[in-house]
Amino acid sequence: MDFGTAEGKNQVLHLLQAATVLVENFRPGTLEQKGLGYETLRTMNPGLIYCSISGYGQTGSKSAFPGYDLIAQAESGLMAVTGEIDGDPVPVRTPIADIAAGMFACMSIQAALRVRDHTGQGQRIDISLFEAALSLLGNIASNYLISGEDGSGHPNIAPYQELRTRNGCVVIACGNDHLYTRLCHLLGHEELASDARFITNALRDQHRQERYPAAIS
Repeated sequence: MDFGTAEGKNQVLHLLQAATVLVENFRPGTLEQKGLGYETLRTMNPGLIYCSISGYGQTGSKSAFPGYDLIAQAESGLMAVTGEIDGDPVPVRTPIADIAAGMFACMSIQAALRVRDHTGQGQRIDISLFEAALSLLGNIASNYLISGEDGSGHPNIAPYQELRTRNGCVVIACGNDHLYTRLCHLLGHEELASDARFITNALRDQHRQERYPAAIS
């Protein structure tokens, strides 16, 4: 339906009179200009759940800007914590910001449906690619805000990262001291398990740059 025409707009309005959920991903303000904004539609259908997905959200200095997954990955900082620590930013090859935004939209709609079941009232949902990508940084973002440190690898657990070896890269995830000790024995470097610099996770994190002189590489 072409809601740019009078006929198409009337068709859309007819459908929305009885609709439960509307999902749209136009630039903010586009549907308002067409007479299909939330405030207009809620007057004829108070139970309508109106979900908008955009690059930067419905408000703010960048709200009118177009948005793409790759841009959201870059501006959120997600690209800065992938790849080599000293290397260039690397994007996630799947459209992770798009996917995350869709998942957040789905969860928000489900929550709004529960409210609608009890109150009969719909809601306006505002989802942005940028905020979805930013939320995926989780503990990395909080660590950066607290310490100013970023980069590849887990910011609190060590070793918990990819490592280069003579035969290629391996990934090691030692979530506690017991697993670290088992790793050292597996590698045939029991001395690292008893080294005073590495016996606890906090110490391994503190000395992470000097952890593997020859054991793995």
